[in-house]
Amino acid sequence: MKRLALLLTTVSLSAFLVPATPASAETYPEAVLRYTNYERGKAGVSPLKLSFCMRDQFAGPWAKHLAATRTLVHQSLTPMMSRCHGNAAAENIASGNWTPQQMVNAWMNSQGHRKNLLNPSYNYIGIGAVRGSDGHVYGVQDFLHQ
Repeated sequence: MKRLALLLTTVSLSAFLVPATPASAETYPEAVLRYTNYERGKAGVSPLKLSFCMRDQFAGPWAKHLAATRTLVHQSLTPMMSRCHGNAAAENIASGNWTPQQMVNAWMNSQGHRKNLLNPSYNYIGIGAVRGSDGHVYGVQDFLHQ
């Protein structure tokens, strides 16, 4: 029982820890979520929970679209709120030859993106990331308040 309690404590704390080296089994979107929640933790903001609705219906497909068209444009937030049952939404997009940490750092260094990322009213996120034929990763963070 003590071992289980220690494991649960370690797992819950790990959401805010950033390892010195990237985890090899971690996907790009998982790493973006980890770094995003690390930044939120530093700011005293609750971590975001993954929304499969936001990821599968919006962030993932939109990242594919951005990579295919090599553009950076936002999608409409209204369908996110209705399909994923939210009452507020926001989106961060980016493109570059970046690691997940560099992408989150770029958002943190942009006033509007930082505001979305650290907004305490958002409690869910969907993340998409696709490497385009130009070699850049097209990343999408879709935030939702439920």
